[in-house]
Formats: sequence, structure tokens, C-alpha cells
Amino acid sequence: MSERKKPLIGVLLFAGVFLYLGWEVVRQETGALRGGDASTNWPTVDGRVISSTVRTKQGTSGDRARFYPVVVYEYAIEGEPFRSDRVSFDTQTMDHASAANIARQYEAGREITVFYNPDTPAESVLDPGASGNSWLGIAVGVVFVVVAGAMLIVRLLPQAPTESGTRT
Repeated sequence: MSERKKPLIGVLLFAGVFLYLGWEVVRQETGALRGGDASTNWPTVDGRVISSTVRTKQGTSGDRARFYPVVVYEYAIEGEPFRSDRVSFDTQTMDHASAANIARQYEAGREITVFYNPDTPAESVLDPGASGNSWLGIAVGVVFVVVAGAMLIVRLLPQAPTESGTRT
């Protein structure tokens, strides 16, 4: 393989990964924003917390552990029972104190207000609305996409010849 092709393949692979990751982050966070915004207009129903705990998401390669609350609750729409564990559309992990605070807020046995999607009653949330974290996620995803695009453009455009007549 020529020296020119090796770096090109590396750049294409690296840019492809950056492009994919950026696109996925933008897609997921846009969905969270849409769902969060829509949930503020959903009807409500009384529900009850079944369990409330904090789970750990282990870090990789020396990263510190992150935490998230798991609140399982039940509610009924027109006599049909439903069970969910979505607290909000903000799916981010957090420090232990923040996750524990949310878990305490929804302790087992507590009566709660559940916001549910009238088109899909199994979709529900306890804390409606969009999170500012989603906007941050979208910004990071866009940066990844722009960096990947710039890498591809710079690498794939023909290089101008130097004074010696060779291309850079």
C-alpha cells in the first residue's frame, strides 16, 4: 500500500467514527428535547412509587463511576395498569449526591403525579420538560460532526503544489 493511502485510510476511519458519534449524540439529544418539550403538555394521572434506588455506571479505563436514580412507579389509565422507570427525559448520569437526592424525592410508597403520553400511555415521566443538558449534548455532537467534516475536506481536497513542485 502506498504511503499516500495509509494516512488516507486512517483519516477516513477516524473521521467516520467522529461523524458517527457526533450524529448519534445529536439524534439522541434531539429526541430527548422533543420528548421533554411534548411532555409538558401531557395529561396527568396519580401513581405510586414501587421502588427507588441509585445505580452505578462504572467508568472505563480509570474514569470515575457515575450514578443514576432508578425510580420504578405504577399508574393506571382507564383501568389499564402501567409501570415505568423514567423520571425525566434527561438521561445523563450524575454524581452520587444528585442521584441520591432524586431517589429520596421519590421514595417507595409515595403518591406521585405521572405525566403520560396520550397517544402511547406506556410512555410516561415524573419530571416533564427538556433539560439544558440536551442542548449541551447537541452542541458537542455538532462539534464532532464539524471536526469530522473538516478532516475529510482538508484530506480529500487536492493539495496545492509547493515551490519545489511537489504536492503537500
